[in-house]
Amino acid sequence: MKIVIAVMSLVIIGLSGSLFYVTRPVTDVVKSVSYYRENRQELKEQIDKCKDNPGLLAQTPNCQNAFQANQKNMFDPNNSSMPQIR
Repeated sequence: MKIVIAVMSLVIIGLSGSLFYVTRPVTDVVKSVSYYRENRQELKEQIDKCKDNPGLLAQTPNCQNAFQANQKNMFDPNNSSMPQIR
């Protein structure tokens, strides 16, 4: 009886793991920080997508790279959209 319960537990754990694998989001091509810095429209779109579903996407490579690129763009001295303090 204990063996049957142990086997059933392993089967349930295995099925739940495979279900998680199937329901993971399809990953896009990973784009670099420098790519997002050069392509502002894609950067905005990616950040909007990441903010719309942070529980699922926040730790994906594209979200991490987009957030990093956005932060670098904000503090770039050549960024003309930032107000200048004089």
